[in-house]
Amino acid sequence: MKILSLQNKDQNKWINFVHAHEHGSVFHTPFVMNLFERLEGFIPFSLALVGENDEISGLMTGIVQTLKLGILAPLSRRVVSYSTPIFTEDFTSEHMRLLTRKLDEYRAVYTEIRNNYISEETRRKFHEVGYEYEDHLNILIDLTNSHEQLWNDVHSKRRNEIRKAKKEGLTFRVFGEDEVQDAYSILKEVYDRARLPLFPISFFTMGFVTSTYEVGMRGFGAYYGDQMIGCMITLCYKDTIYDFFAGSISKYYSKNPNDLIPWEVFIWGKDHGYKVFDFGGAGKPDQPYGVRDYKLKFGGGLVNYGRYTRIRNKNLYKLAETGFRALQKMNMV
Repeated sequence: MKILSLQNKDQNKWINFVHAHEHGSVFHTPFVMNLFERLEGFIPFSLALVGENDEISGLMTGIVQTLKLGILAPLSRRVVSYSTPIFTEDFTSEHMRLLTRKLDEYRAVYTEIRNNYISEETRRKFHEVGYEYEDHLNILIDLTNSHEQLWNDVHSKRRNEIRKAKKEGLTFRVFGEDEVQDAYSILKEVYDRARLPLFPISFFTMGFVTSTYEVGMRGFGAYYGDQMIGCMITLCYKDTIYDFFAGSISKYYSKNPNDLIPWEVFIWGKDHGYKVFDFGGAGKPDQPYGVRDYKLKFGGGLVNYGRYTRIRNKNLYKLAETGFRALQKMNMV
């Protein structure tokens, strides 16, 4: 067995392996990794464990992110994998060791695996190579439920706000590449207000341009008259819609675009054959989290897939955390 980087190589085996795997997600695909390749400060990786004829038996994807370049780079380099590695039944602890040793070569302050599924076997393998598990929640909406059941699962106050949005004259529709700039302006306001970095617009433009029927980026907007006042940009793959970026113009909050959009995306997804809406992270179960409270008002169920983390240098990690918070306050990241 050997480790092979799949970036910039024939991607057919990669695509087929992810598509056939039960837990293959959009974040395992070359579509997403190719988008990350365009971002300054990001190095995507797609590490495959291969045997004879380069047949894949294990795959780990993610990014090496350097938040600040220059002299601060060593303090702000992290490895993040947005999905649990996927592998065949003959994948062993030694194979996991081979993959994670490759990650060590990036010399990041820490490595984090954000799981899209959980199994005791995978947990054991990560523990054996020095990774710690911590609880972390996610929210999934079951789109196989009937329209009536989906509506009944929405909290009564949220249903009233959706009705209000429609009475205020808001409309909803899918948008394409020609409206990416409008959506990006909305997201920029949201992220600037939160003092968080936002990917450049070219990331989103390329996402729409390179989308296919099988995997791609989809945009959904709430409109007041002809103006987009709220948006959600999703990733769609297999039977799942992933909430990726979302926000609305602050002066239109009273018209409830943030309530209308998720509901309408549920219905769009159900009508187009999707089975799951992945609402994204919902924080740690033992800590209050307003975003989780907001999302749960739309129904759905909490899952605790957790995360695996390996800190290379605990003192450096604490310093990096402090530095990131300081840069965030100064609106520098």
